[in-house]
Amino acid sequence: MNKKKMFQEFVDRYHSINWLAKGVDLERRIDRSQHSDLSIKASAEFIIIMADVALRISRNNYITRKLPTDQEYLQFISLYINSSNADGIQAKLIRDYGMLALTLITFEQIKFKFPLANILGRLLCLYEDYSNEIREMTGLEIREIVTILLAINAFYEEPKNFAFLAEYLEIQGYDALQPERISAFLEHFSINIKGYKEKLRDLGFDREQLYSFRLLERYPIIKNDDRSYIVPSVDALFYSAAQNMYNHLLEFLGKKDQKLSGAFQDQLGISFENYVRQLTNRIFKNVTEAKAIVPKGSLNAEFIINHGDTAVVIEAKKFVLKRDIAFKNSIDELDTLLERHIKKAYRQIEKTFKHVHQTKKMGLIVIFGELNANSSVVEYMREKHKDPDIAYLDNIAIISIGSFEVLMANDANEVIHALEEFLLASVDNRGDLFLRLDEMGMEMINPLLNKAFLEVIRIDD
Repeated sequence: MNKKKMFQEFVDRYHSINWLAKGVDLERRIDRSQHSDLSIKASAEFIIIMADVALRISRNNYITRKLPTDQEYLQFISLYINSSNADGIQAKLIRDYGMLALTLITFEQIKFKFPLANILGRLLCLYEDYSNEIREMTGLEIREIVTILLAINAFYEEPKNFAFLAEYLEIQGYDALQPERISAFLEHFSINIKGYKEKLRDLGFDREQLYSFRLLERYPIIKNDDRSYIVPSVDALFYSAAQNMYNHLLEFLGKKDQKLSGAFQDQLGISFENYVRQLTNRIFKNVTEAKAIVPKGSLNAEFIINHGDTAVVIEAKKFVLKRDIAFKNSIDELDTLLERHIKKAYRQIEKTFKHVHQTKKMGLIVIFGELNANSSVVEYMREKHKDPDIAYLDNIAIISIGSFEVLMANDANEVIHALEEFLLASVDNRGDLFLRLDEMGMEMINPLLNKAFLEVIRIDD
């Protein structure tokens, strides 16, 4: 029996809803701070792989009260990896493009690690300028989306809860938790199994393709035939509704008018730059716009943090990897993004360095999305995007906005110390800034974002 057929028969042991319920069970029950095989694979990035594949290929028509066992879940992931490798996509990427392919394959592993207050605070602060568009798209205010997310999270904190009816979320006295608002939320963020398969078919994917496309990032809630709903990963729900709001708006505006979509992307780039400034200005009082010190007509970064004998040059880039980018048979899209955003950012920071007078200089490229394997990216840029004007200096790092939010949760001296520790490490051993901050015992919850988050709770209380 070939690997694909073996995997298909294994998935058919349970209805897809039973597999989704296993995701609920694992995410709620397993301590992921442990380092067992199960604790690692009970994380959101693995759960949504399992849920997506089960939704697409399970042929079992009978939902039961029995959940797959932990061992069956681990076997699912193992058989999936072996079966998807038969398609050769990820193996081919590594073979053809070396370590840079790991950037595509592993970028999902850093999506779900940031504090909830930061994630929801970002939704409230960054997208404030797009409240009209969000209201038109969902029928909801941003704070109402946050409140409904918290209600779903509270439902899943109860060990006995797996699927819910819309009325389970209703609470008298809470405007955001009235039937019409809950219905609007579920209308936008949920889909039934038949619709899920049809959406993928329309996108050109068929059930024979075993690799996971992660359409659950668009529809993180699955509607059952009995009018109940299930969320296989609450972490993935928060990611979709908050961190991934950009893609929701892009899709919505693109369907109305491609010009609106393009204008939104341009405007969001400006909003993102201002958001990075807002986070920085809460901590540092001596911040200089780079254009004020760089000769007119020259490239420059966004701004410079001045702290004693140290200057930190910041450049913000609206760099986002597409949902299916890890499942193409080339790195062309990644290469285009690297050249468009990262290459230019290095040039901007290095040009600005020349006009900074402090003895210690550090640079941060703060990106809107996620990008793992910094060392592979830098090595690739030095080889494939050589430029006489760019050195790709080691004292510059690429970090996600989530890591930047955590960094700016600390006081000025702690921020500078953490960056020195991080940037003094060799590029090969640098890893991810968030993990380094966590190891150092730094504060994780950003006060600015936490304040916005708490204000929503108080408004609806």
